[in-house]
Amino acid sequence: WTARDAGLFATVALGKLFPSYRMRWPVRENVTAALRGEDRSQSHSIPFPVLRNLRVNRGAVIEADRADRFDPPSNPGLPSWSCHPVNAVYLRKFLDLAASRQIPVFWTLFPRHPRAQDFRDPPGMNAGQTALLRATLARYPNVTVIDGRNANYGHSAFMDGVHFGRTGAWVFSTDLAAILRQRLAAPAAAPRWIELLAYRELPIDPAFEDTARSRQVLKDRWRQETEPRAAASHGQNAGIRR
Repeated sequence: WTARDAGLFATVALGKLFPSYRMRWPVRENVTAALRGEDRSQSHSIPFPVLRNLRVNRGAVIEADRADRFDPPSNPGLPSWSCHPVNAVYLRKFLDLAASRQIPVFWTLFPRHPRAQDFRDPPGMNAGQTALLRATLARYPNVTVIDGRNANYGHSAFMDGVHFGRTGAWVFSTDLAAILRQRLAAPAAAPRWIELLAYRELPIDPAFEDTARSRQVLKDRWRQETEPRAAASHGQNAGIRR
């Protein structure tokens, strides 16, 4: 109704009414695999290393650093940018609700891979985003902008063109926590437009585990559990042969 798009309405309504329609692609993949004699029953489950990573990091998935991984976007940044009308409607709904409950909102612009920044941030795009943010701050006193566009995060902070690796996630989380703590402790004293600190190396807590480490830990545990069993089984077989 908001988008005035009958096709979108039909897609959403069918997905709500018929789960088989919403999940038709996985269903099709599984049926095709079954006809081939393949087992795809676990193809959409979460891998064990990721489950461990979620548990250890209390809900976060921390990827390993991969500074050399970068896939240039197929469509470079546009010369200008504006908020999609439907997004604008629900942005206002969200901000109006938060303001009515006096809930602080932190609008964060994340740092990006240096090469992705070159593709995605032409002057016109930055200007459009900044104009929207300035208008939001003028209308909603409970909103704070945290701007990381100029924080100069290097290649080593990322695992691809968009997502942080372990190093970048630690630095970003540390700096973001400090900003939130300051703003929540003294709302009137803190500025409402905050530039994220420039990237620099910080010592990382060893407990901050990435997916590569989670995978290795599980492999080591499996080896520790299976090797004694294999040795015992080998001894029993040797006794039988004697």
